[in-house]
Amino acid sequence: MKQIFFSVLSLGAVFLASCGKDDDNPATPQARVKFVNTAVAVDTLKIRVNNAQVSGANNLTYGGSTGYVQIAPGTTNFDFLISSANLPWADTSFNVTANSSYSVYASGNIINPAVIVTMDDMATPSSGNAKIRFVNAAGMDNLNLRAFVVNTSSSTVTNLDSNFTFRMATPFREIPAGTYNVTLGDPGNIPATRSISNQQLVAGKIYTFVMAGSTNASGTGALNVMMVPNN
Repeated sequence: MKQIFFSVLSLGAVFLASCGKDDDNPATPQARVKFVNTAVAVDTLKIRVNNAQVSGANNLTYGGSTGYVQIAPGTTNFDFLISSANLPWADTSFNVTANSSYSVYASGNIINPAVIVTMDDMATPSSGNAKIRFVNAAGMDNLNLRAFVVNTSSSTVTNLDSNFTFRMATPFREIPAGTYNVTLGDPGNIPATRSISNQQLVAGKIYTFVMAGSTNASGTGALNVMMVPNN
C-alpha cells in the first residue's frame, strides 16, 4: 500500500509541475492580418512578413485574398514581390497590436505601387444583420466615392457612405441580411460608377466591398467592385 500511495503522489507531483510549467509560458496573443491583391496590371504577387514567406501566398492573383494570418505583435514589415521574377514591388511597415485584425491591400499599378492598411472590426453583428464596409483602392482615377445598396426583394435603397477617396476605408455598418445590389461611384464622374449584383449578405457575416482597377484598363484590371469576405 505504501508503494501504491507513493506512486500516486509522484504522478500528482509530475502533473502539478507540468501545469505550472505551462502557466509560466502562456501563448503570446497574436494579431491577425489578411492580404488582398487589387494592383492593376501587376503579375501575381508573393507576400512576405519580416522577410518570411506567407504560407499559401506565393501567387496571389488580382482580386484574390488570403485568410487571416497570425502575426506576432510589434512593428512589422510587409512586402509584396512580383512572383514570376521574385522582385520587390511594394512594402510597408506598421505596428500590429495583439488581438487586433487588419487587412493589407496591394494597390496602384506596376509603376506607382501603393499599400493600403485597414483595421478590421470583427465584432459579431447584431442578430439578423450582416456588416459591410467600403474601401477605395482605385488609385488611378482620383475618385471621390459614395456607396449605396439596393435590396433586391424590396427595392429599398440605402445610402451608406460618401466622400471617401483613394486609400480610405469606411467604418463597418450593420445591414439586415438579404440580397443586395451594391454600387460605388463618384457623383462628379458618373461613367466611373460600378455595381456588383445579387450579393447575398448572410446574417453574422462581415464583408468588405472594394472599388479597384482603372477606367483606363481593360479585362481583369478594368474598374470594378469586388467583394472580400472577412469571416
